[in-house]
Amino acid sequence: MISPEIVEEIKFRSDIEEVISTYVTLRHAGSNFNGLCPFHNEKTPSFTVFRASKSFYCFGCGAGGDVITFIMRAENLTYVQALEFLAKRAGITIPQSAEEERAGVKRERLIAMNKDAAKFFHSCLSHETQGSVAREYLYNKRRLSRAIVKRFGLGYAPASFGALHDHLRSLGYTDEEMVSNFLCGVSRKTGKPFDMFRNRIMFPIIDTTGNIIAFGGRVLDDSHRNI
Repeated sequence: MISPEIVEEIKFRSDIEEVISTYVTLRHAGSNFNGLCPFHNEKTPSFTVFRASKSFYCFGCGAGGDVITFIMRAENLTYVQALEFLAKRAGITIPQSAEEERAGVKRERLIAMNKDAAKFFHSCLSHETQGSVAREYLYNKRRLSRAIVKRFGLGYAPASFGALHDHLRSLGYTDEEMVSNFLCGVSRKTGKPFDMFRNRIMFPIIDTTGNIIAFGGRVLDDSHRNI
């Protein structure tokens, strides 16, 4: 549970006009602001932000509430997720219980591991010889621009049983962490860890807060078999 005091602090430091203006072009309308509603299609502005009450209301579709309600609707988040979203935006740390804190530290470490893995995959794609087949597929066969590849952080997992594993170990991550994060598996034959993704085009899966939470991969051969 997030205490009422923290909720009020988050609301106080999340200026509703500033937050909403990142989603809606607002214009002065007396002491308030008007704009096109982001929750339904309209040509005439019916969406109003009330500065005095720090609230919004759309006279077209009836959507309304405070800054938390707006983020819930705009980002499709739960109440707690919206609070966490705004807290992060405002630089506020939400206190957690000891158990939640331990889980949070673990999640933060796994998120950091995913970020490091994404950097590794992208560097492999850029490698002159290692990523040549993957670049051929992306740039020539799929006709993707380099800007698109960079924007979405696409990469390449090399055809190696341990390239990612060895790289992440060099950064201090444990085998257990890699397995729990589905980046590595354990061979039934040898009991040794192996890279889950090999010879694949890699697609980072990103959540609403910009964290890489998983990966998708397109297999380029039969390297996923006979583990």
